[in-house]
Amino acid sequence: MQEKPLTSEDIKKALIKESERRWNALFVIDEFEQYSDIIGGNRADIYLVKKNRLSVEIEVKVNKNDLVNLEPRKTKWSCKYHEDEKLQQNGIVPNYFYFAMPTELWEQNKEFIEEHWPFAGVLGCCRSYFTDTGEQYTLSSFKKCRRIHKHPVPNKIVDRMCQLFYYRWKKLRLKITQ
Repeated sequence: MQEKPLTSEDIKKALIKESERRWNALFVIDEFEQYSDIIGGNRADIYLVKKNRLSVEIEVKVNKNDLVNLEPRKTKWSCKYHEDEKLQQNGIVPNYFYFAMPTELWEQNKEFIEEHWPFAGVLGCCRSYFTDTGEQYTLSSFKKCRRIHKHPVPNKIVDRMCQLFYYRWKKLRLKITQ
């Protein structure tokens, strides 16, 4: 019997579950949206703020088309927004950027990722075992992430996350426990 492919939701569950241990997270929000006059809307699949107030953005990719469509010349990365000092200080640019994907996708696209996102880290996800509560996933670090900048997340972003966090917490908690 062939295993069903990992979905974006499977990988997000693993990331959320792992966020406290791996990143010492203060907040973790899925589908976090920020807006800037320079780059317009910016939506992160997973956005977290560590207890030291540094931020991590994680893009979840489940197939090659999804990854190729994010090619830098077609997205916010094309304007080198991550190098803009003002955006860094305003909390629009994350301190760290990762891709999370099935292990096989990383193995097939190493060169493409390293060429277009040299600063990005890569986390591989795979099924590890089954329990009474469902499937369990393992995250492995395939490529170390380079820090993009040193500025902590400003209070206005933390305040916005606090507002969103309460309302999304119940939704996230349900996803994790299902």
